[in-house]
Amino acid sequence: WDRWMIDRGVFVYPPAKVAAWIDGVPVEDLLLFALQCVLVGLWSVAVVGGPLADAPVGHPRRVRIIAPAVVVAAILACLVVRSPHLLYLTAVAVWFGALLAILAAAGADVLLGQWRRWLAAVVPVTLWLWIAETVAIRQGIWWIDPARTVSFRPAGLPVEDLLIFLVGTMFVAQTVLFATHPAMRARARYWITSTGRAVRRREDVT
Repeated sequence: WDRWMIDRGVFVYPPAKVAAWIDGVPVEDLLLFALQCVLVGLWSVAVVGGPLADAPVGHPRRVRIIAPAVVVAAILACLVVRSPHLLYLTAVAVWFGALLAILAAAGADVLLGQWRRWLAAVVPVTLWLWIAETVAIRQGIWWIDPARTVSFRPAGLPVEDLLIFLVGTMFVAQTVLFATHPAMRARARYWITSTGRAVRRREDVT
């Protein structure tokens, strides 16, 4: 994804600021996302603090249908409204929106039931990453082409950059919450068992 964005001029990295490149992507960029996963994962484990109690949510199936539907609608809206200024936003929506929709369909009700822990896991790390992003852009370590982003830039930062750090943090935090929640573990066992049975039936037929 980074390589695709760099090739289209969305991300610009001055060569003097880059220590090394791996397949056209600055090694610092790869390290940033790896460190983000480690930081968010450790922070989320500390916030969760152990196995979670099951917190039932009213109409869980309805929640798990509405949440991914909203994500899919946002993706379609970005695809329908064609504009060079939406290139970055559309790339974020298409690339990461699909996974976000799958996670929402799998456990939006669980996240709603644990919304305080979810916020505690996501917000502090996201704010820290936004601060780091602010410093990096103002130091000229990288910059984002204004012609390929929306005009709304809070504190001078592309809103898409803020969104990408938020979404990445959400993915890791939600994975930790899902892994420690009894309802999600039960669903995972059911999905794995059902998939195994379907594979075995297909093998028996063939």
